[in-house]
Amino acid sequence: MRLRSLKKAPIYRGTRVLLRADFDVVIKNGKIEDDFRIQRTLPTIRYLLSRGARLLILTKRGHFNMKRSRALSTKVLIPHLERLCG
Repeated sequence: MRLRSLKKAPIYRGTRVLLRADFDVVIKNGKIEDDFRIQRTLPTIRYLLSRGARLLILTKRGHFNMKRSRALSTKVLIPHLERLCG
């Protein structure tokens, strides 16, 4: 299905939505320094949640050829996203 606008998508309560977002943000001492990328995605996240979507956000931190590291975990983003989305 090709959509020009998210608002034309058939999203109903309980619809599962996989959202690919780039949340490769700078984190120092366990705190997000600049959440610009997250802020730019908020209108989409809020819209989907307001429609009752079951939202799964797919993101990453770091470059694709970097070794796996706990320092690059996306778990630190969860409380920040919860606070922003209510």
